[in-house]
Amino acid sequence: MKNLFYILFCLCIGISCTKVESNSNKQVLTLNEGNKWKVDTEMKSSIDKSQELILIFNSNQKNDYNKLANDLKYQNDVLIKSCTMTGESHEMLHKWLVPNMKLIDSLSKATKPNEQKEIVVELIESYNTFNTYFN
Repeated sequence: MKNLFYILFCLCIGISCTKVESNSNKQVLTLNEGNKWKVDTEMKSSIDKSQELILIFNSNQKNDYNKLANDLKYQNDVLIKSCTMTGESHEMLHKWLVPNMKLIDSLSKATKPNEQKEIVVELIESYNTFNTYFN
C-alpha cells in the first residue's frame, strides 16, 4: 500500500511540474504601465495593411486563402525589414508577432475549408489583441 501511495504521489508531482513548465513558456502580453505600447510608424503601417487585407477578405467572403496567406506573409516581410524598434516595446511586439506569423504559416499550409476559416478567425482575434496592446 505504501508503494502505491508513493507511486501516485510521484506521478502527481510529475504532472503538476509539467503543467508549471508549459505555462511558464507561454508568452504573456501586458500593457506598458497601463498604456499601449508604441509601434514605429512604418511597422504599424504594415500591420494596419494586414488587418485591412483580412477585413476585406472576410467581408467579401472570398475563398482564396492561399492568396491571403501570401499577402499577409508579404506584409510581415515588410514589417520585419522596417523594424527599428528596440527595448521592451520591441520584445512585447515579438510576443504578439511570433504567434501571428505561425497562424499565417498555418493558413498557407491548410487545405480544408473549415480549417482555413478557423485560422482566419484566429487571425482576426490576433489583430484584435494587437489593437488592445499596441498603437
